[in-house]
Amino acid sequence: YASEPVVVDLDGDGQAEVICVSWTEKESNEWGRLHVIDSQGNELHALDLPSPPNASTWGGSLAAPTLAELDGDPDLELLVNTFNAGVIAYDLPNTESAHVLWKTGRGNDWRNGTGPMPLCGDGMREGDEECDDGDTESGDGCSSTGSSTGN
Repeated sequence: YASEPVVVDLDGDGQAEVICVSWTEKESNEWGRLHVIDSQGNELHALDLPSPPNASTWGGSLAAPTLAELDGDPDLELLVNTFNAGVIAYDLPNTESAHVLWKTGRGNDWRNGTGPMPLCGDGMREGDEECDDGDTESGDGCSSTGSSTGN
């Protein structure tokens, strides 16, 4: 079974990738996985989620993963709430030019299906933002409104 997806152009090539997690049937003795799928439906990566510490007979994640900037570097992190191994944060290397289309299940923090609600200055280029560098430098071509024409 698969969670709701997040959608992001991870490498800035104009083609979105879909990220979801999976869980298995009870008593299956299998664990869920983290899946990254390209815009053509090809699986780019599949990573086993951590096995549960309590010797459960199944595992994975039921909830949609969430993209966020957690550690102040230019790369995104992916948060996965696993069924019985806790919350796991994965660093997504080389994602400084990523364009986030749906950062969590149903598109935004309100989960209402309308897509991302950009927050300029959060370091994540979302929705119709042309840029988002945290607006840390004046005159760098990225304004405080997420436009590449100001500031």
